[in-house]
Order: sequence, then structure tokens, then C-alpha cells
Amino acid sequence: MTVMDKHKIASALIKIARTVLKTAWGNKPEGILTTPWARLTVHRENFYLDELPVKGKTKLRKAYNNFAWEGDLQHGHNELLAANILQDAKVSNSDTYDAIKEKLDAALAKAYAEYKQKGGTSDVPKWHEETVHFLQVTPADAKPVKVVGKDFTLTAYWDKFKVYSPDSDFQQADPYYSGYTNKSPTAARKFYRIVKQNPDALKSIGYGGLDNWLAKNGIAIEHLHSVWH
Repeated sequence: MTVMDKHKIASALIKIARTVLKTAWGNKPEGILTTPWARLTVHRENFYLDELPVKGKTKLRKAYNNFAWEGDLQHGHNELLAANILQDAKVSNSDTYDAIKEKLDAALAKAYAEYKQKGGTSDVPKWHEETVHFLQVTPADAKPVKVVGKDFTLTAYWDKFKVYSPDSDFQQADPYYSGYTNKSPTAARKFYRIVKQNPDALKSIGYGGLDNWLAKNGIAIEHLHSVWH
């Protein structure tokens, strides 16, 4: 078997493992587990852990861990696949932020011990953690809201929204587009609260009148436009 054949097999196994994880966690990209206290998002070989807002707490923790490199996976180190680490960690929907982090740390230590036995050279990756204001963390119930106007659609998120004009053309050779996005997370949250309460708020508004509607509702925006070469 050639090195190229081995890499093809490794790539296929990685794809299968990621598909299994995506399916097991509700067909989300590639997995989101939410508990009353924390949210764990897994995207490829990256963990994103958020401490969720609770009454009376103004500062929350966010952590990120890029726990494996594609090159190691391509060389057959399947012990570093997210699906395998999560299987060992046994994170549950009743775990706190600290409990999830401790379980993942234990599973990562076990995976990297096996990795080192197979000749791997990298050390167990460390978390990158920061403390943020609670408004910077998307609440557990803040699901994306689809908004339909007269001649446009957009999806509103807790911390962002973006909309393009109906005549935008995203062809690869010479794209043309114009649109709006939130100027700040505060503006996005204000917009989100309006459309979550009333998803039909823009039903009678055309794209041409959207900027006036946003201004009237105190939502600061930035203009988007293509770059001409």
C-alpha cells in the first residue's frame, strides 16, 4: 500500500467519523451540546465552550481548543478525532462549564498518551480562555430567526445579521453585491429582539426602504459593497 493510498483511507475515515458526530448531535455543524450552564460546539477538531448566562452573573467564560492537526489525522492518528475524544469524555446534558472542560481534558490526555505511543510529537493542546460580559455570549434560547421582507430574506443571529440587495450577483468571475450588516453586536441584539418577538416585522418592507426602517428603530448599520477591479 502506497503512502497516497494510506492518506486516502485516512481521509475517508475522518469523513466518516465527522459524519457520525454530525448525525449523533442533531445534524448540526458538526455538533452542539447545550446544558443549562454551558454550550459545547465542536467543529472539525476544534472545541468551543461557552458558559451560559444565568441570572445575577455578569461575567462569563469562553474557551477554545484546537486539539488536533489535519496532518496528524491524515497519518492515521484516529485517537485525535473529535468523535473518539467525545466518546471517552462522556459529556452529558447536565454538566457545568467546569465539568465539561475537566472531562474533555481527561479524554484529551488519554488520546495524546496513545498518540505519543504511536510516535506523535505534539503535546496536549491548552485551552485559550477569556472572560467576557454576559451579552457577548449567545443565550441558549437565542436561535437564529429567518426574516422575510418584500424582496429579500435574511437570518438574524444574536450577534450579527447581514442582508444583500435583490440585484446582487455573486458569480465567481465578477461578483457584484451591496447590502447592510450590523455596525456592532449591540445593534445586532436590538434587531434580533425585534424580529424574534415579531418575525413578520419586515414583511411589508422592501429592500429599498430597509435602511430607513433600521434607522427608525435605532439599529446602526454598515454598508456592504463589492470591490471593483
